[in-house]
Amino acid sequence: MKMPTASAGRRRDRLPPEPPAEEAAPRPRPVPAPEPRPAEPVMAPRGMLSGADPWAAHAAMAGLEGSGSPVAARNAATTPPPRATPLIRPDPSPRQAPAPPPAPPPSPTPPRQAPPPAAAPAPEPEEGPAPRRRRLPWSRAPKPAEAAADRLRALTGTAPRPAPPPAEPRPATPPERPADAVEAPSRAAGPELPLRPLLEGFGALAALLLLDLVLRGNGFGGWPVSPFALPVLYVAARHGLVPGLAVALAAGLLRIGIALSTESWTANAWVEPLAWPCAALLVGFFTDRARARADAAEKAAAGALVDRAAIAESNDRLAARALELDARLGARLQAATAVFEASRALGHGTEGVIRGATGLLRAATGCAACSFWLAEDRTLHLVASEGWPADATLSHHFLRGPLLDAMEQRRGALLVTRPSDRLALGGEGILAAPVLSPWDGLVLGMVKVEDIGFADLALDTVAALESAAAWLGAALADARAREAADAATAASGGALPGGGMMVAGEDASRAIAAMTALARRVGFDLALLSAEIPAGPRAASALEATRAAMAEVFRGSDLLLEARLDERRLSILLPAAGLGGAEAAAARLRALLAERAPAATQQVIVGVAQLHHMGHAQPHG
Repeated sequence: MKMPTASAGRRRDRLPPEPPAEEAAPRPRPVPAPEPRPAEPVMAPRGMLSGADPWAAHAAMAGLEGSGSPVAARNAATTPPPRATPLIRPDPSPRQAPAPPPAPPPSPTPPRQAPPPAAAPAPEPEEGPAPRRRRLPWSRAPKPAEAAADRLRALTGTAPRPAPPPAEPRPATPPERPADAVEAPSRAAGPELPLRPLLEGFGALAALLLLDLVLRGNGFGGWPVSPFALPVLYVAARHGLVPGLAVALAAGLLRIGIALSTESWTANAWVEPLAWPCAALLVGFFTDRARARADAAEKAAAGALVDRAAIAESNDRLAARALELDARLGARLQAATAVFEASRALGHGTEGVIRGATGLLRAATGCAACSFWLAEDRTLHLVASEGWPADATLSHHFLRGPLLDAMEQRRGALLVTRPSDRLALGGEGILAAPVLSPWDGLVLGMVKVEDIGFADLALDTVAALESAAAWLGAALADARAREAADAATAASGGALPGGGMMVAGEDASRAIAAMTALARRVGFDLALLSAEIPAGPRAASALEATRAAMAEVFRGSDLLLEARLDERRLSILLPAAGLGGAEAAAARLRALLAERAPAATQQVIVGVAQLHHMGHAQPHG
């Protein structure tokens, strides 16, 4: 029995039992690690591009070459190529190599050494644009228009964009292969010989060989020029350098091997067969060059057609855009004209403003249904609507609630696309804006849009609604002030509270002329006290405050004149008052204005004038 120890109560993780070692199978020897070699720096250009042509790499990184374009963009040739960045490729560690599998127990075999780390497999070539050919010194000069056409083609999307350079794969360990696997021999890379040119050339050589056998069989030894040169020149001129050179070598072998005697050899008969490859090389070179130029011209013509189509499409788009802009401009002009006509249609007084409010809203926003509301006792009442259907379930009154609170906060127009504004509207409309007084900012009412087209709902629509609301607020405040003044005047029967009479409109100039003539005829002093109210957002408030202050300055014999032509001016004719009396009345008027309405009457101009003087002035009191 095993005695317990101090560590017997501790928890231990049980390890899996090791498999029993087999005595028959010998253990493989450890593979010695290869000697470490210093890392070899490899110079590679930036951008994962090939270093064969640094100019092409620089142009590709600059994005100047259009994909699929036959004309290379040579704008990058004016700038130096990018510098190469050294990339350190460390040798893979021997630990990363896969361990050799253990030999089976029944048939022990010596262990295999770990295969050396193989290079990463080359990525499969993707279908992309043709490789850029190196420009020869005698090539034609670059054209900036071609690069511009390539960029235009790339912008319009008529040609596919070049695929991004594939990332450099990591070195991977080669998979395990069976021992009996045999590597397939790699195919030697080289120029491919076309079949048709070779058949034509070899067929012509065979025909000439039969003709030579029929005639003498001496390889046309007595001829000044051997006919074997004709197939060579034909194939080189027709099919290019490689087929012509192959046919030239075959023709030379035939000419040298057919009945070449010692005398002919001594007579330099071997020089002509050696000249045929040179002739094929020269003719084939120019043939390939001409063919390459023809292909480039065809591709350039195809690119020009594509550019022409792209330019035509761009012109069509520009023309359509111009027509659209003209239509929008015409619509804006019509809208501005409609807004102006609708503002002119606003009648005098509160009733006239209410009648023309909906027309102004429709002209400003282009809505299909809208309404105008007035605020009274913290309640909004519907006073005018247009475009509402007969079975509309919209409210006609808004008591104290989110909508009225939003109007009183004066935070601008409400839009249904905003969550907080949607909650305030409560499904009663799409847009809403408060109608404020321009003098004191008091909420006079509200304008609301219940139906509007999708194309008409934009940011400028919100601004137009706010402008229309401000316009209605100014017109409504002015109408109410005018109605209040007219009511006060009608209640007093034309007489002012402090005494005197009020003459308004065009009769003011006639009253001044009549009083001046009467003062000259009867013989008394006549002075004129004037208060000019400039136009502005507080003109109506200043007018009412000035009229009330002048009413306290009047005497029983004074005459109040009010002119509302181009500007608002209140005047008082002071009979039997000299310049000193008029100055005292002006000082009193300024004091009253500064005391009662300093903000509204700050821009009011008060002045006096002497219309007639008899030599002595009577005090004004």
